[in-house]
Amino acid sequence: MAWRWMGACFAALMVAQPSAFAQAEKPVPLTTAMPELTPGEWGWRVEQPTSALFRGAVNRDAAGGGAVGMLYPGGHALVALAAILTHAAINSAAREAEDKKLREDADKVLDPLREVLSDVTVATLDQGVKQHVQGSALLQGHGPSEASRRWTAELVPTLTLAQSARSWMLDVQVNLWNEPRATEPYAIRVVRVISDPVSAEQAIEYWRADGGVNLKRVVAGLMAEALDLSLSDRAPQPNAPQRTVRFLDGVDEKVERAAVLAKACGRVQFRSLREWLVSAPLPNAEIADAEAPACLVAKKRFQ
Repeated sequence: MAWRWMGACFAALMVAQPSAFAQAEKPVPLTTAMPELTPGEWGWRVEQPTSALFRGAVNRDAAGGGAVGMLYPGGHALVALAAILTHAAINSAAREAEDKKLREDADKVLDPLREVLSDVTVATLDQGVKQHVQGSALLQGHGPSEASRRWTAELVPTLTLAQSARSWMLDVQVNLWNEPRATEPYAIRVVRVISDPVSAEQAIEYWRADGGVNLKRVVAGLMAEALDLSLSDRAPQPNAPQRTVRFLDGVDEKVERAAVLAKACGRVQFRSLREWLVSAPLPNAEIADAEAPACLVAKKRFQ
């Protein structure tokens, strides 16, 4: 009877803390080489994410400990086990409540933009990407109807506004399907693209001006950059040498160990230790050619 009760407690613990086990179910193949796509045989589609399309950046530094302290009773092992499992369930509930509050607080930065954001859908993003393909021979190959394509790149995006409101960050999973017979993606990429920061004094007005024309252009540009970066990854090198990379996340300078793929026009592209592909602005001290004529067209993707 005691063992049956312990089994029930263990099952309760698995329900209370499922994430670590869910993440281990199946690794995502992020290093399968992308094929060379021929113009006229492929296209893309933008899918609605399961969570919100737009979010505010969460400030984890402002979070509390989230854990509830508890003294475990001595004596009987089953009593001690019950106390431990109860503690785990309480902490899980506390973390969920804290995460919900952090999310609600973070999303308040979007409030001044709600009206223009309501006009940005996956359909408008799909159309917006097409306006940014002029500088990419690869993306200009997009064309045929989905029924006649050999390949389809499926983009599932989430767009996050920094708390300063000065920059957007796109996180997108790009699933390349070998249509129409495929039952799972041929290759997958997880891509993060960070926009260049705009002026602090005019950030909200910049995104809100003229019905959100700047916002719509930039978020579509981030999508085009992610698509270009992922589909160009035809010879991934998971064991490439790592180096320290400095880049801007909003207005904050971040440092990561990564394999640099390219550095030009005031931006850096790299593969992170998690195998993510990242495109981000460089700190001012590292910008040398951002105003070169060849870079001015590319800059429209990011600001």
